[in-house]
Amino acid sequence: MEGQASTFPGQPLRRLSGGKHEHVASLMEMLRIDLEEATLLPQQRSEVLEELKVQSRVADGCDPIYTIESIHTISRIALDSGPSSLSREALRCLANIFLLNPETRQRWVDLGFSVKAAERLKIDNVEDEFLISRILFLMTYDTNLNFEPLLGQHLLAESLNTHIIRHSKRYSKSTRRHSRPLQDDDGALSENVKLIYNIIHYYPGFSDTFTTSIPHLLKILYRRKISEQPLAAPVRYLINLLGCLDLEDQKCCRFTTNPLFPSSDPSCNTIHLITILEKAMDCYPEQELDALAGPVVDILIRIHACAPESVKKQMRALLLPINENKTSPHEASQKLPSRLLQLSTSSWTPNLRNSIQTLMFDLSDQSADTYVQNIGYSFAASFLVTENLAIPTSASEAFSSAGQVKSVQAQKKDGEVPSRTPSLIEDKEREAEKLFRLFERLKRTNTVKARCPVQQAIEQSRWEQVD
Repeated sequence: MEGQASTFPGQPLRRLSGGKHEHVASLMEMLRIDLEEATLLPQQRSEVLEELKVQSRVADGCDPIYTIESIHTISRIALDSGPSSLSREALRCLANIFLLNPETRQRWVDLGFSVKAAERLKIDNVEDEFLISRILFLMTYDTNLNFEPLLGQHLLAESLNTHIIRHSKRYSKSTRRHSRPLQDDDGALSENVKLIYNIIHYYPGFSDTFTTSIPHLLKILYRRKISEQPLAAPVRYLINLLGCLDLEDQKCCRFTTNPLFPSSDPSCNTIHLITILEKAMDCYPEQELDALAGPVVDILIRIHACAPESVKKQMRALLLPINENKTSPHEASQKLPSRLLQLSTSSWTPNLRNSIQTLMFDLSDQSADTYVQNIGYSFAASFLVTENLAIPTSASEAFSSAGQVKSVQAQKKDGEVPSRTPSLIEDKEREAEKLFRLFERLKRTNTVKARCPVQQAIEQSRWEQVD
């Protein structure tokens, strides 16, 4: 019949001339009948699934494949038999359906195919890893799927760890920075790592089961060539996952040596992460850096907390703005520490801003005095006030100096000649003015209780107006 697809053995599949809705409905009907009566030849069955996959990439007109009956039919083709090109084509259809129509995810869960999906992931195949991991990742949203039986009884965690080990074996020392992995491998690794991340988020009790993957994740990250987009997938997913794992291995004690700090080169992973951060700042605008680079700074904070002193020393040398301009972000150099200071005051990076300030504070041994000395008063003040930390005496003196010094060559209030050079006094005056404005803004917002040292000096009669 004109406009209908042929179902006679030996005849090729003809595309319908009607609308997409009717075309998709006809394809589903052919698959449903074939599943019960085997009316299609293998080539025709493959063509129908290929056409259905193409149609499922756009949600409009795909209502016939979003029904529970259609999901059941496609899932049977995908998971009832062993791995094959036909079953993987059906898995691709399901992945498209679940991505574009979240309501269908719960229907799939209700049909009970999640167990078969977890079992399928035990197979050592990169396509199966990619497709099953993506489907299960989507099931972590908008469904009531309980992953605990999958992780425990059906060894989902072990399967995911095994795939990560397989990926890490492709990264030998000789291939580092010389070759790139295949796109299919990167895609499978990305979906795997995203799924583990969500499992840990929703089932933190299973976090320890993924600790064994830490050395392999670090190996993949370190030996990958840094691309022009340094935080493109799967790198950003690897960093996100490492950030939520037990890097110190405090609970399981599986490692004799912390894989973060290998004995051959304890700083290699830390310096590599800092290099990624620096290249990311060259590549992405500030609006994107807030989400992309934030996890990199966060993991550097965690690394510093457990790092040996030699690694901490290198981190301070690479990240602290020692001997650089710390009075104005506009005057700062293009070196990494100064650029971090610029981001720590940017309105475009609220999350990254807080992370950078915390990192700088930790690198300063969590000492307010050292923190101010390292990054300057104007950069340090907002963090100290927000964290309810006492303003160091040296910072308070900066306020006093602005009102007590008549000129560059003037004497102090108590008659003592200042020992500091005129240029330093001018810097103090500029710092005091910036801090004064900062305290005034904080006081107006009522978000924190901030007392300006200048105001305190006035109230305590320690302030003298000079010409």
